[in-house]
Amino acid sequence: MTPSDLLGGRVALWWAGAYAATADPQMAAERRDELRADLHDHLQQGLAEGCEAAQVSRAMLGRTVRGIPSDVLWRFEIEWARDQLRSLVAEPTTVLGLLFLTLLPISLLADAARRFDFVPVEAREGLTVVCGFLYTFAVAYLLTAASMRFFVRQRLIAQPLRQRLLRFLRLVMFASFALSGIWRFAPDPYGQISAWAWAVFGLSLVANGIVLLVRAACGRKKALDLGKVPS
Repeated sequence: MTPSDLLGGRVALWWAGAYAATADPQMAAERRDELRADLHDHLQQGLAEGCEAAQVSRAMLGRTVRGIPSDVLWRFEIEWARDQLRSLVAEPTTVLGLLFLTLLPISLLADAARRFDFVPVEAREGLTVVCGFLYTFAVAYLLTAASMRFFVRQRLIAQPLRQRLLRFLRLVMFASFALSGIWRFAPDPYGQISAWAWAVFGLSLVANGIVLLVRAACGRKKALDLGKVPS
């Protein structure tokens, strides 16, 4: 049994690949290899202590969630050391992904606030303003991202075609979500733009979900290669 055979292990490996996808290739590879070694040790220790596979999987999942702040901090630290975040800011997938993760809970909270009369009007209006600002910022960034791509063009060309296609699929999902939010309650023709963007977001969300499921299923069949990475 390997960490890839457990849901918690696959989630941990997916997260490591996601937050390090556009980082320096060598540092990203070292980070992923270190995680694989740690997960292997975690699995072996759990089995040696008589834990069931489901228990080890849940522990790996919890460890991944608890480690998200430190993973994000690691990414910011290496990007700051490289070029004071210029490459990070010039990477549309990373910036829009962060905005997406920020907007999703705020948007859900704003929608819920509209349904309940006991929520103060100021709170509802405040959430609406915050959402509108973030949606507008995301679309404005998307429109100007092409002029900043020179920071990362060489790294993108060096990436395999499969990785570039997956990156493009995520970018479409993030961008369409932002575009759908700006004119969500606006009259036509702006409302139609929002509706079409929402449809594109739904399709891209399903496509990304299918990709994750396929990769998770394939992950069960892959052997763990620790190489020479210390645990």
